[in-house]
Amino acid sequence: MYFDLSEDVPLPSLGEGPGVRASKTRYSDVVFDRERAVADDGLTYLHLNHPVIQRILRELGHDRTPAAAQFHLGPADLPPGVSSPDGPGLWAVYRLRMTNHDDVNRQELVPVFVDQSGQAHPRLAQALLDLTPEQVEAAFIPAERLNLSALQVQARQLAEAQAADRFSEAQLDHAERLADERQKIERYYSQQEIAVAQIAIENIRQAKQRELLERRRADLAALDRRLTLVPDLVLVGMAIVE
Repeated sequence: MYFDLSEDVPLPSLGEGPGVRASKTRYSDVVFDRERAVADDGLTYLHLNHPVIQRILRELGHDRTPAAAQFHLGPADLPPGVSSPDGPGLWAVYRLRMTNHDDVNRQELVPVFVDQSGQAHPRLAQALLDLTPEQVEAAFIPAERLNLSALQVQARQLAEAQAADRFSEAQLDHAERLADERQKIERYYSQQEIAVAQIAIENIRQAKQRELLERRRADLAALDRRLTLVPDLVLVGMAIVE
């Protein structure tokens, strides 16, 4: 078998000792079975303590960036009006979370697709979300065919623009809903104030009015704390698609 590693994460060559850095990113003729490696000198045995495996485990433990899957896409798998990309492109899926850390915790997926020329395809990005695993075919797409770093930056920018639009709409809807709640609170306490004002005994009336004022202030303060939504955009997956 063989596997490829990102050029951004240099690892020791299979024939080098620990700590020696090299630019090699493709490793072939490797096995994970000791008996096969002993029987064939042409195979390299990757055991748990091998420097390559140790480095991969460290990267997996510290790097929160999702790995990029690779798959082929057939035109028949897409809905009418959505065309497959002309050459490879990057599909990235982000999760937008909007919360006020109280009663709102809204989450949405934000997909983007950028082809090798940097052109965005929003309809294709959305259509890919609806595909099942059976509709795509795993593939090896050489990374050198794409300027992956540049496409990732562009994908992030597109996702942030989409997220900003969605967040603005969500914030507006949320503010309108809380404005309705504020009106209901104000009407409620206005009615209560009228009722309390009818109390004939002055000291009881004043005590009730103070209690009513404190409750009103507390309810409005709690409403104000719920007003601000906080957005958080996180990359949850990406794939090179052709």
